[in-house]
Amino acid sequence: MTPNTIELLASSKFLARLDEQSLTAIAALARPRTFAADEYVFEEGDVPNALFIVVAGEILITTADEVGKEVVLNRALSGAILGEIGLLDGRMRTASARTSGPCSVLRIPRTEFLSLMDRQPAIARQLIAALCSRVRHISKRVRDDQFLPLRARLARHILDLARTKGERVDGGILVPSVSQAELARGVGAARQTVNKHLQAFQREGILSLRRARLTLLDRRALLLAADPGLE
Repeated sequence: MTPNTIELLASSKFLARLDEQSLTAIAALARPRTFAADEYVFEEGDVPNALFIVVAGEILITTADEVGKEVVLNRALSGAILGEIGLLDGRMRTASARTSGPCSVLRIPRTEFLSLMDRQPAIARQLIAALCSRVRHISKRVRDDQFLPLRARLARHILDLARTKGERVDGGILVPSVSQAELARGVGAARQTVNKHLQAFQREGILSLRRARLTLLDRRALLLAADPGLE
């Protein structure tokens, strides 16, 4: 355990309300692990044996249908927790966690963490709050998928990528390392269909997409596209 570990836990929006004693207790259980790009932290159907906290990098939370088509449910960045559902109920993982690039995490064994929650109920309450936040996010995603047209869903997805991964450059916001296939998985649509909307966004001067480098040029126009009622 290092002071940096406690600082990371304290910076996590899911754990920030815990006192120093609780954060120190969690940090004492955590062990660092690193993963290469496109490597699974865990896979859907695995038996859960640990909770993970992202230190650096990005981890994609995904699921797949019967023919192997992958859909990205969420993106976990520094401070995010992974695997809390399986940690609590002990049942098989409901989704996979795959790195989009080199990534480092803290791994906390399930048995030891459950024992800690028994001793410190505040940690259990905070984990439940994190789980509720996850359910709310998924509910919103399902609602969007059911009621919003693809153009609006894609606009919202790009805005989210710009917020979480974007880098300000001359003329806009650069989102590096994002392919059309990845965008398609993020909105649960065919790549060819997503490409048509991306081409439309480019013609309208909203963004440019070159060799897996997306640059958002007109954020206000994309915000309007994300909310069809305002267009």
